[in-house]
Amino acid sequence: MTDWLTPTVITALVGGLATAIGIIVKGRVDLRKTKLDEDRQPVEIENIFIGGAEKAVAALQVALDRAEATISRLEKSLTERDEKLQERDRKIAELEADITNTLARLARLQERCEQLTTRLAELRSDPREGDTI
Repeated sequence: MTDWLTPTVITALVGGLATAIGIIVKGRVDLRKTKLDEDRQPVEIENIFIGGAEKAVAALQVALDRAEATISRLEKSLTERDEKLQERDRKIAELEADITNTLARLARLQERCEQLTTRLAELRSDPREGDTI
């Protein structure tokens, strides 16, 4: 029954056994490492909390950056609106000055018109010298 145990088969069995032992040893090492990692878990939890705080700070920084961008956009919008209002006020002042000048000119023209009307009435009421025939 040992005829099948040739040197090649024995070598294969020994190699397989060595591989199996290696896998078992590696598994035990991994198990120990996992147990050690579990023992250190409170430290890792603190790191997680620190990481969470860093994430919270990063999120707040993003929110702050967005708020600053919004503030800048609103300030720019207010500046543009103020400039438009100043331009409108300047145009209104120019139009008011034009109206004032036009009204003053109209008053002078009306006064001149009254003077000419009075002069015309005077000329009509005077006897004409060249009409004697």
